Amino acid sequence: MNGLNKPLYRRRISEIYVQLLFEYLEKLGHDPEKVLGEPWPKADSNHLEGVDIDHWESLLIIAKDYLNDPFIGLHVGQTITAQHLGVLGSVFLACENLGAVLERFERYQRLVYDVYPAT
Repeated sequence: MNGLNKPLYRRRISEIYVQLLFEYLEKLGHDPEKVLGEPWPKADSNHLEGVDIDHWESLLIIAKDYLNDPFIGLHVGQTITAQHLGVLGSVFLACENLGAVLERFERYQRLVYDVYPAT
């Protein structure tokens, strides 16, 4: 496959999202490895590998069904901190206002979410 035929987006998300799901289940008193049927994700120090979006969706469905929580994505999302986003989180904290954060997110969003463009 030459460079012109490669997709623009890899349909992958940062493994940080999967780690957040594991942390969320553990915080609620559940064993995430038993609930989700797989070991804790290992952090990619470069944040380049990521997790296939279809696999991420299947993990959310498993957790949703286990907890009987149709809003699992929102509840996990509420636990995200700047620390979870690494350097990008530090960039956000250094911004003066929400507009600046959104500009930085649009520019660097593929570091954490490489599925569809944010624009």
